[in-house]
Amino acid sequence: MKNARCTINRLPGEILAKVFEYVAMMTKVPSILKLQHVCRYWRRTLDIFPDPWSVVRVDETTKYEAIDYCILKSGSRPLTIAADPSPKVFEVLCKQLHRLRNLQMWSTGEDLDNEVLNLPAPKLEVLSCWCSPTDPYSTPPLPLIFGGQTPCLRKLVLGGFVSWSPQFRNLVHIDIFGWGDMEDRQESSTGLYDLVRLLQACPTLEILRLTDLDPWISWYNPSVSSRPADIPVNLPNLRQVFVARCSSGQAIKLFECFRVPRGASLSLERIHHPVTRGSNAITTILDANPSPFLNLADLRFLTISFAVESRFASWSGPSGQLVVEFSGALPQYQFLETFSLSQLSNRIQELVILDCPAIMGAEWGQFLAAFPALQKLTLRCESKSSGILPALSQDTGSSPRVHCPQLHSLHILDYLQLPTNPSSESEPFYKDILSCARSRHEVGYSIRDVRVTIRTSSNVGCMEKAAMEIGRFVEHVEVTQL
Repeated sequence: MKNARCTINRLPGEILAKVFEYVAMMTKVPSILKLQHVCRYWRRTLDIFPDPWSVVRVDETTKYEAIDYCILKSGSRPLTIAADPSPKVFEVLCKQLHRLRNLQMWSTGEDLDNEVLNLPAPKLEVLSCWCSPTDPYSTPPLPLIFGGQTPCLRKLVLGGFVSWSPQFRNLVHIDIFGWGDMEDRQESSTGLYDLVRLLQACPTLEILRLTDLDPWISWYNPSVSSRPADIPVNLPNLRQVFVARCSSGQAIKLFECFRVPRGASLSLERIHHPVTRGSNAITTILDANPSPFLNLADLRFLTISFAVESRFASWSGPSGQLVVEFSGALPQYQFLETFSLSQLSNRIQELVILDCPAIMGAEWGQFLAAFPALQKLTLRCESKSSGILPALSQDTGSSPRVHCPQLHSLHILDYLQLPTNPSSESEPFYKDILSCARSRHEVGYSIRDVRVTIRTSSNVGCMEKAAMEIGRFVEHVEVTQL
């Protein structure tokens, strides 16, 4: 009775079955067997919706009876099997190859030498194979899987294999992992050849994810890594590219091999630079050879997060998208330099800055100077005086000018502490907004729209009084409460 009143039992059977399917994927076979003994509703759900039974995780401790029971309950559903290669696993595979849709294996490389893998898998759509070799200096290549007879295969995930046989054709999704400790690992003797040939065989590719490029491109001297002559590869359907845990030199070498087409999203994560420790790694990659990045030709929107736990930048526009994740240990002033030096800033029209830090105005001035086309600025500040608002006022340098001359909208979000006295000269929040609006108005670069969103109701009336004074210099001022 207690279980019947649980929130999860209010879910429709179709949704509950999806939850059970996830449980089956994340746990071993006995877990899914136990679910049918919880209550009648769960047992009836498992009888009506057999998909959870079609997910089978096998290891040496799994009993044959449990495997057979799950396969029987799955009816004629396509099977997902996750396992370490073993005689028991190969016996199960041999009987169910005609139903196999998704296969996940964790291997040492040598244990893939089995005659079962020479048989065709006509319905296999996803193959994931991870290799942890017993001898890191002698990593075996991925052998021919299922005799190369996998006509429905669309997604390939490989981890730890230095090379593989040229068996894969017309894939839609490729996800390949190298190693993060190449000092103790074997490098590929063929360089980028295997990877490029794989891309050439998959003109239908839509998603490409590459992590740890060390086996194929040298971390210390990427220019010496060999590559085929017939590049760059044309991948017209490519929509997502993800590259992570490599050096800027490795990334430059990689992007010589293919182009990122217009409309695609490019994600770069944990890219290291040997000199500047990451601050200019992105601009180094993009400036070294801009021609592969067709998706970066027209980017108009930029979101920047300074949060230590999630420091990132996301550019987007009609031509595509670029997302870069930075290390939280990167100093904030070096983070700003990335955008000051990047040519991508020239066309940005809308800029959102999250967790806007308190940095000196001169550094904000250099940052804002890189955005001549900026029209709308949204700030979520972590302090009442970040330095960016004074930098938006008239530059008092040797050649006075106003940063972001096209700026017409300023939105400020989530101020938790507002001044108790709007006329107080000690309150930097009010002073900065008023000074910015007045200064730009006086030199003919007025901000037309100022909006402030706050979460503390006691300060709304105070800010409305301040808004009246700011309204002398802008067309529209609005204060709202979340």
